Amino acid sequence: LLYDGGNGLGHVVSHDAMKKCLQKAQKSNIAIAAVKNSNHYGIAAYYAMMALEKDMIGISLTNSQPLVAPTYGRTAVLGTNPIAIAVPSYSEYPFVLDMATSVVPIGRIKVFEQKGQNLPFGWGIDDEGNVTEDPKKVQSGGPGALMPLGGKDIMRGYKGYGLAAMVEILCSALSGASYFTGVG
Repeated sequence: LLYDGGNGLGHVVSHDAMKKCLQKAQKSNIAIAAVKNSNHYGIAAYYAMMALEKDMIGISLTNSQPLVAPTYGRTAVLGTNPIAIAVPSYSEYPFVLDMATSVVPIGRIKVFEQKGQNLPFGWGIDDEGNVTEDPKKVQSGGPGALMPLGGKDIMRGYKGYGLAAMVEILCSALSGASYFTGVG
């Protein structure tokens, strides 16, 4: 399925897309929907968890505006590109994972800035690509960027970079949507 969000709220079109996927999956055992031209869609796990009601596995991912620098980079190119999966189980609790592909979401940086506190080491870089503890240097649209999940290369941050790139490619290639720095 391919949905065009008409530059509207991602919540609405993503909910509709997942509902339609679940209907189709009940008949064919699998369905995939891609959404383009939409905006922030909220909590990724919400859409994945919709599948639990049907005793199905749900997966939800999205690309977002550039906030994360690739490993060895110094410019935000990737989004925080969340990945969510929900898997039913025989016990009371299903398996649910909802994670960003960055060390932290941008909102956490803003909280530290508002409190006048330094960031924990490894959360972000400045405009020279150096790790910084100054939240003002790691702001959305600012000179620096968030680090990919894992942080510096010595901590295998290229794995988070790879996951973010995978989400970026899947979300843009399957839907024909904007990608990397073209996401607004």
